[in-house]
Amino acid sequence: MKFLKKCFSDIDTFRNDTHKYLHRVYDIGNKYVHAKEIQNHPQKDATESLNMLAHILSDIYGVKTFPANKTIKSGYADFPDICKGMNFAIGFALTLSDAQRVYFNLPNQKQIDLMMQTIGTWNGEWKDEKGENQTGVLTFFSNSRENLNANLKYRNARNIEKTEPMEIRLFGNYFHLIGFDKKDMRHKKNEHVLFELEFFNDKMLIGQSTEHQGKVIFKRIE
Repeated sequence: MKFLKKCFSDIDTFRNDTHKYLHRVYDIGNKYVHAKEIQNHPQKDATESLNMLAHILSDIYGVKTFPANKTIKSGYADFPDICKGMNFAIGFALTLSDAQRVYFNLPNQKQIDLMMQTIGTWNGEWKDEKGENQTGVLTFFSNSRENLNANLKYRNARNIEKTEPMEIRLFGNYFHLIGFDKKDMRHKKNEHVLFELEFFNDKMLIGQSTEHQGKVIFKRIE
C-alpha cells in the first residue's frame, strides 16, 4: 500500500471506466461477503471480476505508448481453437526500457545473442500425437544480424516429406518453434509442429511438444 500511495497519490488519474470497474468489483464481492440472498451466478461473477481487475491493473501499470517501429501481437492470436481459458499475471521492472520489454514480452539482448548462436543444422527426434518417435532436421539461418529464421524438414503423420517454416518466439529462458502454413501464415493444430525448447548446452536443445506433451531433443550437426 505504501508503494501504491507513492505512485498514485491522486485517484483522479484513473480513467472513468476504471472508477466504474472498481465500484463494480466491490459490489460483486459485497454480495458474497454479506450475502442477503442466494447468489446464482458465482462463475459469471468471478469471470467478470477477473476481467475488470485486469482492466484496472492495465490502467495502473499498462504502457501507454508503443515502442517505435514495433508490431505487437498476442502470443495466442494464432490459436483461437485452443484458447478457452484465461490467466492473469503482473510483472515488475526497474527501468523504463525493461518495463516495456516485460510488458510486450520482448526479448533482451542476451536472449537474442544466444539465439543467433543456433545458426546451423540440428538433428531432431520427438514424440508425435500417437506417441511414436519422429525425426527431422532443423535449420536456423539468418540474412542479417537482427533476423533469425528456421525451417524443419520431416515426414508428417501421412508419411509425406515436408519442409515447414518455423516462427520463433522467445519467452525468458525458453523459446517456441511454431510451424505454420505459408499460404495463410497460420498454425494449424495437429498439422504443424509446436515445440517449447531450451538450451541444455551449446550443442543440444531439449523440450517438449506443447500440443502432445511429447519430449523433444535436437543435437547440433558438427
